[in-house]
Amino acid sequence: MSFRPLSKSIISLSKPVFQRKYIKLGRIYSYWTQIIGEEYAEKAMPIALKTRPIKLKKGHKEYRIETTLCIITNSASALPLSYQKERILGRIETLFGERLVNDLKITQNHSLQKISSAQNPEKISYANVNEIENMMKQITDHDLRETLEHFSQSLYQSVKHKEETSHHES
Repeated sequence: MSFRPLSKSIISLSKPVFQRKYIKLGRIYSYWTQIIGEEYAEKAMPIALKTRPIKLKKGHKEYRIETTLCIITNSASALPLSYQKERILGRIETLFGERLVNDLKITQNHSLQKISSAQNPEKISYANVNEIENMMKQITDHDLRETLEHFSQSLYQSVKHKEETSHHES
């Protein structure tokens, strides 16, 4: 399965959640195809923003915040994406008019290859549950992971209800 069909619905449903607590990550996620390019939008996914303070001068208490965008991708795309690091950072800066991200951390996730090679890209089968759970474990931000878990449970219930109602109507 590619991320594209699922991401179209996730973006519209998750925007309100991201706009509250994860504004930067939500903005990046909303423009992901423009940032990373059509070729890699289906093969890579932003999963977290990590921040850390960097002291401006030794002995001083002044510091700036450095932000790293964490991306997961399949092993075949990791190296080409690492070569495009500056281009990706430049696109983020161009799109948002500021340097939201200072660095990229690209992580290979073998589960992505299994999911992206699924037979039916529009539906997630029960066979993909383990792969999806493994992907969720890669998300280090506890609040984000919890929010996505609640979101996926709600989405599942909604789809299940829709299938049941359409089945009864037939």
